[in-house]
Amino acid sequence: MQKIAFDFDGVIADTDKIKKEWFDEHKIFINKFNKSDIFESLKKIYSHEYILQIYNEMSNYVFNSRNMKRIIPVQDSVKSLYKLSKQFEIIIISARNLNQIILLNEWLQKYQIHSYITKIISSSEEKKDKLQICEEQNIVLLCDDDIRHLKSNKDYKIKKILFNSSTNTNSEIIHIYSWDELVEYIGATYGK
Repeated sequence: MQKIAFDFDGVIADTDKIKKEWFDEHKIFINKFNKSDIFESLKKIYSHEYILQIYNEMSNYVFNSRNMKRIIPVQDSVKSLYKLSKQFEIIIISARNLNQIILLNEWLQKYQIHSYITKIISSSEEKKDKLQICEEQNIVLLCDDDIRHLKSNKDYKIKKILFNSSTNTNSEIIHIYSWDELVEYIGATYGK
């Protein structure tokens, strides 16, 4: 079976509402809550170091035990992962640390998605970018909502899909806006 990989936050789990709570509470106003757009909006105002600090604080708020219980799946992600798991090994590659990966796994079990997932990899623990992990793991496709994880100076032969983001991309990166569209694309590209 071929391996395909997905980011968790913003692709499988809908964290926008909780992210918005944190940003509103801190009086930082963002129109769109996928990571690409957040970084694009913030870099117009703040330094790179301060943006990383903001993002880390927001992540700690979103990815704690209490708030993980409030997060629901992105529309159609559960049925789509089930369908894809019949033809592909599905891997989640997340920037979360190991403690957050434990919460991620509990969330997958809550929504009965865990049996569709072959492996969960923490890019922060591996200290590697997601495309490098894909290359090393023989993963043919990476779907992420943060364009930073899909760009590289290296020539990786991996299909790169930017999920539900308005960020401008180059021709190597495919924009997809729903799970139905994603399943159709994967089926047309890799289906039997």
